[in-house]
Amino acid sequence: MTANDDLQASTGRPLRCVVIGAHGRLGSSICARLEQSPDVELVGALGSSDPLASVLDLKPDVVVEATVPDASPAIVEFLVDHGISTVVATTGWDDERVERLRGWLAASPGTRVLLAPILGLGAAAMMDAIRRLGPVFDAVEIVEMHHAAKVDAPSGTSRYTAGLLAPPSAPQHQVPPAAGDAARGTVVNGIPVHSVRLPGFVAHQQVFLGRPGEVLRIEYDAHDRSAFAEGALVAVLALPDAPPGLTYGLENLLFRS
Repeated sequence: MTANDDLQASTGRPLRCVVIGAHGRLGSSICARLEQSPDVELVGALGSSDPLASVLDLKPDVVVEATVPDASPAIVEFLVDHGISTVVATTGWDDERVERLRGWLAASPGTRVLLAPILGLGAAAMMDAIRRLGPVFDAVEIVEMHHAAKVDAPSGTSRYTAGLLAPPSAPQHQVPPAAGDAARGTVVNGIPVHSVRLPGFVAHQQVFLGRPGEVLRIEYDAHDRSAFAEGALVAVLALPDAPPGLTYGLENLLFRS
């Protein structure tokens, strides 16, 4: 019986959860929040360099992976290969990595993975709103602001947001060629993304949507990593009811229609 089979057969016991990357800033916050929940039993808190095989001995229902971009794919591949449903809290998953993940999941029926570019519940609401409102507007620009130690720029959140706003069916969001110079930031899917890295920030994003005569600004601010820890708890509890396979974006787990 796989971890997923055991989970589906559960009769209300707390979910057994392991956090990988538990000693980092995000991972330690997630562990602290999970330990407060009566609905979760934290059965393992592993560092990113701990042997992955030890996860199998812990028999988790769900793993939260919160390591670093370079380590994340190999860890997630191992978990999926062993049928362990996973909340991926690590950013840096580009389109190529996502497609590889889809392939791993195709070979592991019944396994569930949430790939979360950002775990804040407010951010999930922001993404859901942007997905609905984006087609109304002609052009978009994104400003993302993070702490100085963040290793990737633009952020995974801003890249994901640009993907929501610039699908092939919405060419109206492309930057006019005459305006696409270096001062407009990095262009992601045709949308300018401006990155700020300063001490004092945690995670912040502004999305400006414009059309003739009006601009809508949607802003998200996370002032403490406890916001992401709360989102991780919600994701852990919701993942068992998600369809098998990949759920990309926390909003698609919380606001499924």
